[in-house]
Amino acid sequence: MVYHGKQAITFLASQIDNVDVKASSHWRKYHSNFKFNGETFDGLEGFGGNKKRNLIDNAIHRILQRRFRSRERKTHRSQELTTWQTT
Repeated sequence: MVYHGKQAITFLASQIDNVDVKASSHWRKYHSNFKFNGETFDGLEGFGGNKKRNLIDNAIHRILQRRFRSRERKTHRSQELTTWQTT
């Protein structure tokens, strides 16, 4: 059966406590606190979480990303030059 609109939300809300035995440990971990109260969702969390990073976390993140961002800039610039030469 296909549900639309409010019917879909009502059906999904009724299924929220069903345990999926095939769910991955990652899925179980990040949805362990998930709740739907009829109007809003609580306990949503993704790969990186939803906490704000502090100054130290930001600095570490920038340092660790520097190499990859540099590589991306070089790749992007290389693609621009290749495109320019073939037009």
